[in-house]
Amino acid sequence: MSFTNTPERYGVISAAFHWLSAIIVYGMFALGLW
Repeated sequence: MSFTNTPERYGVISAAFHWLSAIIVYGMFALGLW
């Protein structure tokens, strides 16, 4: 399983990183509110 920057694999990695960072940001925001 290589993490080369092929178009389809880069799209999957960027999408996963985007959702992971979004969950972390929203989680920190929710903890800040509570």
